[in-house]
Amino acid sequence: MLEYLPHTNPQVDALKVRFRGKRGGSKTGLLPVERYGMRLCAWCAKKPLATHSQKYCSQLCSQSSDAFFYPTKAGYPFLLARQGGQCAGCDLDWEPILIERFQKKIKRCEEAIARTKAKMDQDPERYKGDLMRDEYELEELRAKLENRGLSFWLALGIRHLIPYDQEPQVDHIIPVALGGDGVGLENHQVLCRLCHAKKTKQDNQDIRNAKTANAQRTKGELLGSK
Repeated sequence: MLEYLPHTNPQVDALKVRFRGKRGGSKTGLLPVERYGMRLCAWCAKKPLATHSQKYCSQLCSQSSDAFFYPTKAGYPFLLARQGGQCAGCDLDWEPILIERFQKKIKRCEEAIARTKAKMDQDPERYKGDLMRDEYELEELRAKLENRGLSFWLALGIRHLIPYDQEPQVDHIIPVALGGDGVGLENHQVLCRLCHAKKTKQDNQDIRNAKTANAQRTKGELLGSK
């Protein structure tokens, strides 16, 4: 299963405040933690780094930081995994589509291996490399299907698999214009295009209402001060 590791580096919270009110952020200012004469991971701030050029102690920390600062892109598979492959606004489930896709690829790979084995009866040395390559690809596909990791959920980006109005899109639960966070996964969810369009329409109306209310309040304060 795809795992997301929460941060324990105080720098991340400081950067989150800096990007408040913005749609997304940047981890350019995120640096390894200097503690006890050691350089610790810039995300978990727990494990020491092996080299001076290293920033994260593991691929998990690197992927988690990408998901946090770029939730609409790098965070997309983590959000999908958190939602169990389902749209947060309706009952649409993308996971069976992905499972079917991987099962078809596995079947094609198995058929290719069977053909290669038949050819090896005539010339084993010539087709030995092809067999090794196909067996490795089959093992990788089975592992991706079983583990439901990053590459499994990223496969949903292949748009021809899904009808246009069912395409997954990342949405801000609370619009940034109304105070919602643009970084981190807490204020993000995955919706199908149809649900996203409906919610965006309502969000835009709420933003207009908030601006009108603020303008009226400001006008009232100005008139009251005269």
